[in-house]
Amino acid sequence: MLKRLGAYLMRCLIALDQAANVIFFCGRVDETMSAHMGRAMLEGRAWGKAFSWVLNTIQPKHVQGAILHDEQRAQTIVDIEKQNVNKR
Repeated sequence: MLKRLGAYLMRCLIALDQAANVIFFCGRVDETMSAHMGRAMLEGRAWGKAFSWVLNTIQPKHVQGAILHDEQRAQTIVDIEKQNVNKR
């Protein structure tokens, strides 16, 4: 029960993070703020470099991990949708 509650709370936090990314940073749907900052850093944008520096100072390689996790979540959705299409 506690594990399910923790997983639910994590999904809620990710959803809030993604919503804030869209609302405040005009980011992509299903992308967290950290991944957006990391992508902007990789594109050479000054604001992305600044935010990424702060986040990576707090937690080493934070934005790189966020990009990876966002890509993994997206791939999971694609895989689930393919399974559902094949069941029809």
